[in-house]
Amino acid sequence: MRYKYTKSMNYQDYAAGRVIISRKGMTSFPVRLASEIFQQCLEYRGLQSPVCIYDPCGGSAHLLTTLGFLHGERIQSLLCSDIRSDAVKMANYNLDLLSSIGIKNRASTLRKLIKLYDKPSHYDALNSAISLSNSLSLDAIKTQAFVADALTQSIARSPVDLLITDVPYNNLVIWDSNV
Repeated sequence: MRYKYTKSMNYQDYAAGRVIISRKGMTSFPVRLASEIFQQCLEYRGLQSPVCIYDPCGGSAHLLTTLGFLHGERIQSLLCSDIRSDAVKMANYNLDLLSSIGIKNRASTLRKLIKLYDKPSHYDALNSAISLSNSLSLDAIKTQAFVADALTQSIARSPVDLLITDVPYNNLVIWDSNV
């Protein structure tokens, strides 16, 4: 794919496990690619900002959270669903990072980890949290994560402008209605 909108740069602040949390079995979509797809979709569909984006296979909401940080001024709301309640809990936590309170709470947690363990990775994560807090949109993005099975339910709860997802694949994640 030819990148039309995004430049090659360091996206480490958005890495799963740094500020945005994740766990084994929850994949992280490449940040630059997510940004490019989002922007190309807006152009292709002729969508005007701000838009509502929905991810029906959201997992930890890494994809939506990164889009919120990168393009918050173009996003009105982010909706995320997953079949697993533990994933939805993590998704809510990550989406909350898009608020000033959420990112401040994450920075506070990282400061506590620094005091306890004095690990370089915690310092790096704190620097990323500070950097990300500076990129927050002035207008709060409405977020919602909920449990739903994308294979069996009509799950969009409000009008959606753009559906974007990283569907489960291989044996890294669960793709099953009977979890």
